[in-house]
Order: sequence, then structure tokens, then C-alpha cells
Amino acid sequence: GRRIPLRRFAAAAVIVVALAAAFMTYRVATAPFVHRFHNADTVAMHVAMPDGTDVWLSPGTTPSYDDTFRVDGRNVELDGEAYFDVEHDAEHPFIVHSCRQSVRVLGTTFNVQAYSNESENTVTLLSGAVGLDLLDREGELLRSLELHPYEQCHFDKRAGSYRLSELDALSLIHI
Repeated sequence: GRRIPLRRFAAAAVIVVALAAAFMTYRVATAPFVHRFHNADTVAMHVAMPDGTDVWLSPGTTPSYDDTFRVDGRNVELDGEAYFDVEHDAEHPFIVHSCRQSVRVLGTTFNVQAYSNESENTVTLLSGAVGLDLLDREGELLRSLELHPYEQCHFDKRAGSYRLSELDALSLIHI
């Protein structure tokens, strides 16, 4: 049979390696930048989101979002506790993802307590309405709920169970 000259093979290998390197550089360069905050203080910290949403972070709380925030929907990852006053945008739901749950809103005020190292998440709705998806350990949907003002959902992540309660005026003071 014909032999492929070594020079041609080497030239083809160099081109393949160069294309692979260029592709990897392009992939790294186009990955969205992640904006991450951490409240290391002992008091609440205010963060103004790019869409005008106001967020107050409890101590030890870390939210993050990437550069696609206003394009692909307003997605925020949360570890900790934060109070959200969401700017209304019917075309771009605001979604807070935390340990085994997602909260979807269009414009409302609510509190999420979801520390990754605790067994229970708590979502408290103060105004508007939110959709709450509770997930199993594999990330599959367990239950979808809709909360109404002054409702609170306690989700036991270990048991996969939840309970709803209504808030009274005294409990609102402590949120």
C-alpha cells in the first residue's frame, strides 16, 4: 500500500491540535462570568441586582448569577437566607435556585432561607405570588406549589416532606 509521508501526517496533527486549542480557548472565553457575593458581616447586606431587584443578605449568605441574567431569565443561585424585592418583568421570571428547590416569581417580596448545611428550607411570601418547586435528591420534581401572601413553606430536605403555614402579624416582625 501507499505510505503517508511523515511530514503530511505531522502537518495534519499540528492543524488538529491548533484547531482543538482554538476551540477550547473560544469555549473558555465565551463561558459566562459568574457574579458572586458573600455577606461575611454580622448584619444584613444590600445587593442591587442588574434588573433593579433589591436583595438583603443575612450573614453567611452567598448568592450568585452569571452574565446571562437578563437574557436567559433572571436566575440566581442562593446558599443562605435572603429577602427579595423583585422588580416586575412579565417576560423574564426571577428564579431563585437553592438546595433542592426553585422559587419562580414575576414581581413580589419574599424571603428564602436555604442553607446547604441545614435540613430545612423555608420560603416566606409577603406580597404577590410565587411558584415553588421542591426537588428530590436527584433533582427531579417532587411537588409544585403556589404560595400566596403571608404563607410559609417549610421543606424538610432529608424526608422530602413539606408543610404550609400562615403567618400572623407577630411572626412577620421577625422576618
